[in-house]
Order: sequence, then C-alpha cells, then structure tokens
Amino acid sequence: MIARNSQFVLLTTFILSALSLSQNVTSNHVVIRYAVQIISENNLKNALNPSQITRISVLEGSLPIIYPDSITDFPVLNYLVLSRSGIEQIHPGAFENLPVLKRLHLSENKLTTIEAGVFSNLNLLYLNLGQNLIETISPHAFDNMTKLTMLDLNRNQIKIFHPEWLQGKPRLGTVRLGYNQIEHLPSGAFANYHKNAHLNNNKIKSVSRDIFGSDDNITFGNLLFSQNEIEEWKEDFVKGAKIKTLDMSRNKLQCLEGKYENFFVARKTRIDDNPWNCECFFKVEKWAVQHQREHGVDMAVCAKVCHASVLPPRQCRM
Repeated sequence: MIARNSQFVLLTTFILSALSLSQNVTSNHVVIRYAVQIISENNLKNALNPSQITRISVLEGSLPIIYPDSITDFPVLNYLVLSRSGIEQIHPGAFENLPVLKRLHLSENKLTTIEAGVFSNLNLLYLNLGQNLIETISPHAFDNMTKLTMLDLNRNQIKIFHPEWLQGKPRLGTVRLGYNQIEHLPSGAFANYHKNAHLNNNKIKSVSRDIFGSDDNITFGNLLFSQNEIEEWKEDFVKGAKIKTLDMSRNKLQCLEGKYENFFVARKTRIDDNPWNCECFFKVEKWAVQHQREHGVDMAVCAKVCHASVLPPRQCRM
C-alpha cells in the first residue's frame, strides 16, 4: 500500500512529488492530487492492492499519455477519476480487466482524438469526456458499450457526428454534445437511439430529413437544438415522431413552409428568439391557438416583439 505523507512515492506508473502532493488513502479509496507525472508504461496495480481498491481519483496531475495496460486488473474498482490531469492521449488497451468499473471521468483534460478500442472492454454506465479539446472520435470508439446510460461529450471541438456512436446502446438515456463545432446531422443520426440528445450551442446549419432513419413513427425524449445556425426547418424533419421536447430556439429560422401539424409534433416546442418574419409568425400563432397548442409552442419572445410591430413583416428577435 502507499505510505501516508511520504516525501517521494513511487507508483511504478506514477511519481508523486511531495512538493505539492496531497493524497488520501483509505482501505478502498485512493485520492492523488497535484504533482503527478507519468514515467513508464508499467501497471498501476503494482503500487496498490488491486483486490481492495474500489475508487481511484487522480486530480490535477500531469499524465500526458495513458499507455496500454496502465490501469488493469482491478477486480473491484467501480469509480475512476482522471480529471484535470493533462491527458493528451489514451492508447487502446489502457483500461483492461476492470469488470465492475461503472463510472469513468476523463473531463477537463487535453484529449484531441478518441481512437477505437479505448473503452470497448469496459462495462461502463457513465463516461465523461467533457471539457477536453476533442476534434475527432472514431465511429467505433464506443462499440460494445451495451450498458452505457450517460455519454458526456460537452464542450469539445467535435465537428463530425457519427451515428455509429449511438448504436447498440439500449440503456443510453442521454448523450450530451453541446458546445461543440458540429455543422451537420447526417442521415440516420438517431436511427438507433430515441432517448435524449443535447446538441445545443453548436454550429449546425443543416439537418438531414431522415435523421430517424426509415422509421416514421418513433418516440423520442428531449431533442435540443437551441443556439445553432439552422435557417431552414423542413416539415418532414420530425413528421410522424412523438417527441417530449423539441428546442429550436435561438437559431436563424424566419418562416415555416408546410403543414404546421408536421412541425409541432412534440409535447413542447420552443421556437422563440429566432429572426421570424412577423407575418409568418402570426400564421403560426393563429394555428397554435386554433389547435389548442398555445401552451405547447413556446414563442413568447416573438409574440411580444411582433405584436408591438406596426408594419409587419418585421423580424422577431430580442
């Protein structure tokens, strides 16, 4: 086991310097803070008692590379935090034989690429890759993660959305992709996933008409597109779907062309704070009132601006 308050502690894979070291070791939880440096490709288990450790937290260290077999053979480890540790690269095979690991936190690092095979042998429920510098994720980076319930990719630099990320994950409840650089949602983006997708604060300009694949009668949770750059919303985009919340607020929508019942299929639809043409907006508002949908369509901001306008069409935006 690790000795408390050691001036220099060698964890085979990690050197912990007492210059700014704060560590807490209990019978089943290891917390390592500050001056952590990776020095070899050896296994962390050589420095700990893997049969007893259920939680490991490494915070604010310096671990630029996680090599193959770095963290392996911890039979009861269920919680692993490697946040704020300067991680730039994780090799496939870095995490092996961790049969009960459920939560893996890799947030606030410097990762730019996620390769296939890094997580494929894990039975994770929760994977947090938020607040990195990730630009590229292999289409097969999350293969074989059948037990995953939460995937957090918020606040990265992701540009391309791969539908393969969401395949074969029947328990996945939420995927968070907000605050990235995604510009387009491809065909079949949600063909195999119908829960909650957060895509707010991206640069989405276009959405394929068949993002739900060939299924015209799907039930979806919350689909959030707020604060993107969507200019055109085709009526067959969500036609036939049953959605809990559809958030199209703060985009670049000016008008809707087509049958409104094909647009407002969600229990609640947000369209406020778009640059609406007020003449078009009044038509939407009238339809919503006539069909008793005024409470299911959030357009309060537009109503305030357009009703104050004397000479429509006026653009509706705060």
